[in-house]
Order: sequence, then C-alpha cells, then structure tokens
Amino acid sequence: MSRHQQNQTNYLPDSWDIFFFVLVTVSHTWIRAPRSRSRVLMSLL
Repeated sequence: MSRHQQNQTNYLPDSWDIFFFVLVTVSHTWIRAPRSRSRVLMSLL
C-alpha cells in the first residue's frame, strides 16, 4: 500500500489531470472534425 500512496503523491494534481483531459479531447476533436475547429475555440472562449 505504501507504493500506491507514493504513486498518488507523485502523480499530477487534479487541475493538471483535468487540463490534460480537456487537451486530449480538444485535440481528438481537432483531428477528427476539422470543420468544428471554430466551434471548439468558441466553446473554450
């Protein structure tokens, strides 16, 4: 269990986890649906 706790401690914070999740989602949408790039940008803004 100690190793698991160390991994949790060394893991990125929740804010970074959410940031990467959003980044991956936007990148996938960007690649798969080029026409919706403006929609993605508007939704982020």
